[in-house]
Amino acid sequence: MARLACDVAVVGGGPAGATAAMVLARAGYRVVIIEATGYDRPRVGETLPPSGRPLLAALGVWDAVVRLGPAPSFANQSAWGSDEISTHPFLFDPCGSGWHIDRKRFDALLAHRAVAAGARILDRRRVVRCTLRPDRAWCLTLADDERRPCAEIIAPAIIEASGRRAALAPWLGGRRRVRDRLVGVAAELRGCGDSGHTLVEAVQDGWWYSAPIPGGRMMVMFMTDADLCHARRCGDAEAWRRHLARTTHTARRLADAEVAWGPSVISAVSHRLERVEPTGRWLAAGDAAMGVDPLSSSGIVRALTTGQAAAHAMAHWLQGRLEPVDAYERSLDAAFSAYWRERNAYYRLEQRWPDAVFWQRRTALATAAPNAAQVATA
Repeated sequence: MARLACDVAVVGGGPAGATAAMVLARAGYRVVIIEATGYDRPRVGETLPPSGRPLLAALGVWDAVVRLGPAPSFANQSAWGSDEISTHPFLFDPCGSGWHIDRKRFDALLAHRAVAAGARILDRRRVVRCTLRPDRAWCLTLADDERRPCAEIIAPAIIEASGRRAALAPWLGGRRRVRDRLVGVAAELRGCGDSGHTLVEAVQDGWWYSAPIPGGRMMVMFMTDADLCHARRCGDAEAWRRHLARTTHTARRLADAEVAWGPSVISAVSHRLERVEPTGRWLAAGDAAMGVDPLSSSGIVRALTTGQAAAHAMAHWLQGRLEPVDAYERSLDAAFSAYWRERNAYYRLEQRWPDAVFWQRRTALATAAPNAAQVATA
């Protein structure tokens, strides 16, 4: 079994992990990215808001993103709290329009830029074991697609960027505080025509989200709670289509489209990953650090900002300075608290189904104590 040594192991090659690896590699650190896929699977989270452009420009990758051919996003539309659609244009945003991107290609681009900066990527590899050695270095055992152990990574530091499940948390001494049970039932549709906006439509059991992808495709998600999804079999293709047919604006938008991929159920819970045990050097970034409701439309931007911030904090930690590490964790706590207040305020705007379980739960969450949360470790 191969053994590799590096300064920082970055687990997860999405926007947060790739950004962290890029920043660290440019600073001269030896970085290995461990990515479970080959960037060949559909990925959810395809709208880049206007604020993403200066972040990507600062990383030196904006021109490369433009060459991917993203479609402009001129507005967000929603039928929320009313049957009528309201439109929120980006016309007056100082950063210009948003962009509809192909996440598969976007993520691969960021990873390739990290490699160009000096990082090494091991794709189609998963961490199956993680231990802290007596010398305080981490030992990560990797397995291939056939679940066969294939390599060990020795690193004094880890950046956990594996996504919302934060798969390494139990090994690292982290604990997820989960606030809800939201899931998304996602599908990619083709034959949708051109559209320059995202659409959110509230329904009795949750809400629908649809956003264009370059090439006449659309990513469509039904957001509901995990138990409601299971009870109504929303992950079944025919059941998903029936739920879609009951919508008003979303069904009209997709009248001529056909499913190209999915539906697939993915976690969309709101959570914050906390350090609860003193172990070795590790920091979380992106959805692993804090998962937010897709309503916030901030996933990609948050991945970029936390990826950079985690990289800078880790560089200080490797040099023996802890204050930047504490400051990073405090910034995540503050960001999650602000997000939670905004999320609750937005859900309170929808009052059409006061007796529906999904909306009753949002009311209860909005009035619960700030630290009320289910605890999960995986």
